[in-house]
Amino acid sequence: MTLSKEILGIQATALSLVADKLGDHALVLQVYRAQREKRIQPSPLTLKVAVTSCAAISPEDDVHAWETALDVVAQMHEAVHLMPVSEEMYQQAIEACAKAHQWLVALRLVDEMLRHNRPPAADTWLTVAKVCLAHRETEAALSLVEKLRDVELDVDFDVDHVLEAILMVGVSTHNSAFTLKVLNDLYSHQRARNNRLGGNLSSWFGLKQLHQDPLVVETLLIKALQTSTDVVVVLEACDRKLSAKVKECLNELRKHVDDDIVLAVVGNKCDLATSFDFGLTEAFAREIGATAHRTSARSGQGVTDMFETVSRALLKKHLESERLAPSANRPVSTPDPLLRLEQKTTPPAKPSGGCCK
Repeated sequence: MTLSKEILGIQATALSLVADKLGDHALVLQVYRAQREKRIQPSPLTLKVAVTSCAAISPEDDVHAWETALDVVAQMHEAVHLMPVSEEMYQQAIEACAKAHQWLVALRLVDEMLRHNRPPAADTWLTVAKVCLAHRETEAALSLVEKLRDVELDVDFDVDHVLEAILMVGVSTHNSAFTLKVLNDLYSHQRARNNRLGGNLSSWFGLKQLHQDPLVVETLLIKALQTSTDVVVVLEACDRKLSAKVKECLNELRKHVDDDIVLAVVGNKCDLATSFDFGLTEAFAREIGATAHRTSARSGQGVTDMFETVSRALLKKHLESERLAPSANRPVSTPDPLLRLEQKTTPPAKPSGGCCK
């Protein structure tokens, strides 16, 4: 359809609005592009409708929608005398770029928003993280996390909630390096916050219940495979679905490490009333060769005992491996203070005689 110059004037806004109401995104973009081709300045309403269509239309139906979205953003700045810089229009442009897999352009738009003191909404941060991680751009995604932390005091949403959602994107894409760095960020920030306020961490990682997700368990196991030959896996008491996933992960783990890995199943929040049968946890622990523990992150009950049990098991394994190693291969080292975990010490006898008894 060819649009006359007359239609591209004042009537273009009305035509764009009608097309938008009908969900005809292709017509909206046709009107906008025709106006730009004829060097006619689109109205603020036309700009808003056009960028919305860029975000809504499928890349298969319009491969240039993301480029048009960038042009709309540029026109928005040209029309600064008619309209303010719009967070919504930026965010729609970011959505269009993400749909087209233009992760680098999406990041650039986030930077532009920050330069204009217009931090993106929570969903936009998540959208950009998704496209970065989908393309295995770990460093880009981590830089996004840093930017989000930098504006924590300037936004009206809970940054930790957004980071938890971004964390799960890292898990679903099996990006263990990214996932563990975000976990560390969440833990360290919640710990610092609780130290200031005198509170307690809400769970083992300072998260809510993300560590109960089977994919988090899988990611931590994958990371363990990549970084260590001595693996300690601590799992929180869980339901049948998670138990099945844990068994599957352990089977994969045992293909890469020795059978004597140290496992602990932890039933957290034992200070709260619950209908959960801890006997199921104990049975599950026996089935996978783990120890079972009741703990409370709030009160600290059982936490020290659990870590001491795991530490003793690791130490026993280490000592046994050294004992079985050929003598020529045994390292010569100074006594390790940790060996006191396995040794009962007695105070030295007091010397007899002299003036002091």
